[in-house]
Amino acid sequence: MRKHLLLTCGLVFLAALAPLHAQTLRVAMTTSDIPTTGGIPDNGSEGGRFAGYPIFDALVNWDFTKTDEIADLTPGLATEWHIDPNDHKRWIFTLREGVKYHDGTTFKADDVIWNFDRHLNEQAPQFDRAQARSYRTYTSQVVKYEKIDDTHVALYTAKPFSMLPYLLSRVFMVSPTQYAKISNWQEFQKAPAGTGPFKVERVAPRTSIELVRNDDYWDKTRIPKLKRLVLLPIADANTRIAALRSGEVDWVEYPAPDSIPGLKSAGFQIVTKPYPHVWAWHANNSDNSPIKDRNVRLALNFGLDRKSLVEFLGGDLHQLTDAGNVQGCEWVLRQQFLLQVERQDEEQAAQAQEHPGHGGQAGSQLREPQHREVDERVPASGDDPPFPERKGGDQAQAGEDEKRDH
Repeated sequence: MRKHLLLTCGLVFLAALAPLHAQTLRVAMTTSDIPTTGGIPDNGSEGGRFAGYPIFDALVNWDFTKTDEIADLTPGLATEWHIDPNDHKRWIFTLREGVKYHDGTTFKADDVIWNFDRHLNEQAPQFDRAQARSYRTYTSQVVKYEKIDDTHVALYTAKPFSMLPYLLSRVFMVSPTQYAKISNWQEFQKAPAGTGPFKVERVAPRTSIELVRNDDYWDKTRIPKLKRLVLLPIADANTRIAALRSGEVDWVEYPAPDSIPGLKSAGFQIVTKPYPHVWAWHANNSDNSPIKDRNVRLALNFGLDRKSLVEFLGGDLHQLTDAGNVQGCEWVLRQQFLLQVERQDEEQAAQAQEHPGHGGQAGSQLREPQHREVDERVPASGDDPPFPERKGGDQAQAGEDEKRDH
């Protein structure tokens, strides 16, 4: 059996390569535990793409049919949506008819209201107190919702908000009938019922999620070619590679960069794609912080060694544009920033830092490369690639720089 390796994936790659496999595909995820399977998946984006989109649908889905284009929104359980021309805070959704949940019941307008009550109505018996608040990123803009008729619902936002359909792509619909049989969200995760292309067959906490093909899926173009999909949480990159080499799994995410040459020489297939993942670093902008000064922020921006960062994160995979962005990553290139950084410019960094009130000699803090490492220790939560361990030559020679800055 040919083995496949996935570096940065969406389900689009799984679907594209599945015909080369047997009827069961075993995937090693980067998570330390299985994502929750009750329709509010945890573990970040990885939870959504493995325990969200395969099992459930939202009113608005993502179009994963084209591997050579950036995915955009596509109709899901709603066939159409638009802003009410008389009220720009009111969105009207036309619902898809004839859709069946995995338990055999029919999706309807009342279910949309029921599911939003799960997220937002603390007085509702199905309000999910354990998980709903963690999903407020996607639901907090919705302040009111109502059934118009059997095929239309309306969602209201606090103010005009054009991004609502994008957020709704993570608000998955589950079967109220299936929940009524269980009446407990924790237990519901063992036997959930969504409308997605895969059904949950077995959930083994901390071990695996086993999915089977939904032959009755409403979108016939997305009925899986696989019969079974087995998802295994393997947080450590070296352990994932060992599982791949031993035949325990068929597909892994995010191998350690230094393992790639060996995998290629052993005949494994490497699949890569630019991925718009963001690690957010929040600066201290309090009154006594130098970061509050615009010139200091400019200095930090111009002084950032983007080329070295890309090399550190696996720079053999992508090339930088003159603006310091990854080529082909239109998620970044689309944005129009007030400050367009054309290149790393140490002179501009020093000039920006030459400003009174920020340490002894003007510009002394940023004129020389610091060769400092930042040690970021975070639990595995999906989409966490393994960082290679590298030290610069100057750092190895300077005892002071051997210290890690936290």
